[in-house]
Amino acid sequence: MARDDWIFTGTNYFVNGDNWAHVAVKYETAVADSLGSVYVHLNDPSAGDTIYAMVWDDNGGEPGTLLGESRHYMIDAGTQEYNLRFSDTLGLAPGTYYFGVYEASFSSINLSQAANVFTPGVNFFRIGGGNWNASSIPTTRVIRPQFDWDVVDCSQFDVSINQTPSGAVTEGDSVTLATGLDNSHTFQWKLNTFNIPGAVHRSYTFAADVTGTYSVEVIDRDSCMANDAKIVSVQPAIGINETENVQLELAVYPNPANQICVLDFNKTIDLEKLVMIDAVGNEMPAKGVQLSSSQMKLNLKSLNAGLYFVELVSTTGESARVKIVKW
Repeated sequence: MARDDWIFTGTNYFVNGDNWAHVAVKYETAVADSLGSVYVHLNDPSAGDTIYAMVWDDNGGEPGTLLGESRHYMIDAGTQEYNLRFSDTLGLAPGTYYFGVYEASFSSINLSQAANVFTPGVNFFRIGGGNWNASSIPTTRVIRPQFDWDVVDCSQFDVSINQTPSGAVTEGDSVTLATGLDNSHTFQWKLNTFNIPGAVHRSYTFAADVTGTYSVEVIDRDSCMANDAKIVSVQPAIGINETENVQLELAVYPNPANQICVLDFNKTIDLEKLVMIDAVGNEMPAKGVQLSSSQMKLNLKSLNAGLYFVELVSTTGESARVKIVKW
């Protein structure tokens, strides 16, 4: 069942770009049927955004009550086609229904459009949960309900992380974690259960920093999900003419924190270096205010939510590194 002819204009359809929104296309079903998924085609996929399908009944010629919502998918820059599956098939009686998708805040859904075949009065949108509006753009959005699809058996879908080099690595070494799966899947890599920003490909390469649990969440085209995790053991780098720095004891509170946290050293020190490092290894100056010779207040207001490391070195060569979670 489709309203388009698979001949696309090559232009993007999106609603708002700032607030979240819904896009819906009206269809009539003549017989009772079971909805398994909603197929969409994206002209210019916005990588990292979330997309999922929704279906509404009819309310006087516009979308009414929400009847169901598909599983959530993460958009990949190289994937234009998405078959947004429901966890269970949704039985629909004969009637009028509206099938659509979610557009994330501060983003654009960038749906493909077809212009050769157009039915007036079937395209709708709404912004931020407000009232539904009929679209005045004379194109067909590529949104197709898929009926008579059985629920997929996901029991055979699995993923396994391979580490190169294998075994324990030395601090600073380049480590690659790979899944062996192709780019038709959606990936999200995590460190100690926190998403790693930008790590959304089939492999993840990073500079070894601290020992941690790296995991990956994978979703295939049928919306089956699989996970795997691996502990990457990191040993400190000590050369022939080097000595390992004496480690400071360092407490952080509150942790997780939103705007301000306090670093509490175990003794009086003079700082030579204080930096913050994000989960992918980017280093940035830390915004700290010395409260005393053994205490410092750290300003987190300008940071995005996520996992960070605070690294400090004293003038006498003592060092410490601590993990902070910004929420």
